[in-house]
Amino acid sequence: MIMDDTYRNISQTVFLFRTKSIQENPQGIKAAVRVYGSAGQALSKNPDQYRSLFLEKAQIPAELKEIYKTPTFSKLQLPTEEEVNSVMKWMVDKKLIPQAYSYQDLVDSNLLPKL
Repeated sequence: MIMDDTYRNISQTVFLFRTKSIQENPQGIKAAVRVYGSAGQALSKNPDQYRSLFLEKAQIPAELKEIYKTPTFSKLQLPTEEEVNSVMKWMVDKKLIPQAYSYQDLVDSNLLPKL
């Protein structure tokens, strides 16, 4: 094993919203995030109940449907400042962005609904 980072809760889900959208419709954004989080928790708690719908919407190929394991979803949470800084450093080092954004520029805790 080269590296084990399974202890970290690294999500592949990132929500990005334009500043104008946040200013004009924060409640709508909170509602969308809340629905996403609730759906993930419902799927994690009852995978068999939602399996056929998940397989269809995720477009899992027919030959994999029998063996495909339904993923589990973490509860919604904000990234830590350390996690954001690590990603920013990696992106700058890889020349994907010219300079890093600050945690405060990227994360708005007011948009994470209380679930």
